Amino acid sequence: MKHALRCGVLLVRSLLVVGPLFAQDAPKPAPELQKLAPLVGQWQGAGSCHESGKTSKWQATGNYRWVLDGFWLQGDFSITFDGIDTPMFRRMYLGWDAEQKRMVSMAVDNTGTAGVHELAVQADGSVVQMAAAHQNGMDYTERSTFKVDGDKLSQTVDLLMPFGASMQMVEGSFQRQKEAKELPLPEVAFSGAAVAEPMRRVGAWAGKYSVVGSMVPLPGMPETKIEGVDEYRTLFGGVLLHCHTDGQAEGMSGKYASEAFFAHDAKRGCLVGVFVSNMGEVGCQEARYTADGKSLVSTMATLFDGQNMVQRAVFDLDAEGRPTAAAAHALYGAAAPYVNFRATYRRQ
Repeated sequence: MKHALRCGVLLVRSLLVVGPLFAQDAPKPAPELQKLAPLVGQWQGAGSCHESGKTSKWQATGNYRWVLDGFWLQGDFSITFDGIDTPMFRRMYLGWDAEQKRMVSMAVDNTGTAGVHELAVQADGSVVQMAAAHQNGMDYTERSTFKVDGDKLSQTVDLLMPFGASMQMVEGSFQRQKEAKELPLPEVAFSGAAVAEPMRRVGAWAGKYSVVGSMVPLPGMPETKIEGVDEYRTLFGGVLLHCHTDGQAEGMSGKYASEAFFAHDAKRGCLVGVFVSNMGEVGCQEARYTADGKSLVSTMATLFDGQNMVQRAVFDLDAEGRPTAAAAHALYGAAAPYVNFRATYRRQ
């Protein structure tokens, strides 16, 4: 069986919500990831942005590096536009989704957006991402194309609007640098992005928590004890919430680690969480507060171990809106619904 441990990520499968399924061999990074290897390194670039009939210039610096035991290529880029004081900061995790056999990008930025998008590596080595987007009441599709040629990285972004031909919005090029640089995270959101009320409420989770509980990975399997630490922090003035998890399970060799980010989706009217882990996992789910504000309920539909899985997790909150306990029910394949996760949270 496949080894998959889902550990402690706030709204996204929470602490060990679906796994572990223990195997003799721990998962290893997929060979498909080598298609992304040319991106590794420090980059400096510039280009132009076309919007509303106007053209502006931008400059950017960033890097790609392997993280989470080599399962993900993390990209951090800071982009400064002419006439705007606050830089746009974008973080990406590029990798291989073993469940659905596809290349993906999990991305967040300081406009307050978070999502998981599919990537396609073309025959010439260029990487193409197609992402559905919504802004100012309009739906559109964004196509990002980037390609490495030696020490040069070129990038274009085209928009397909509801009507008319596609239009190029961004074009630019980067040059590989010799020395790596750590990029500071901006303290505020980009271009005045506002903190939505659900993000303000979930921002109360900021802090470090000890998480202790148990789970039943799949119907008919024995209960497994679990424990870990979740550490949450607000980013970019509160438009995002980040969670880093370290965890372990009874009978598991090695440790589990994951990175999760949470944003507000105005179109869907809910919190959206995305995550990646050092088991090669990637996921996305929705969460909403109950009418009385005493619980936060997250839902997710996914593919797990080749079968359809649907899950609902309920987090009990204290008077400050912080988690105290959680439980999750799951539907897996044709099996009856069952409780696959329980845990308590203690703020350190």
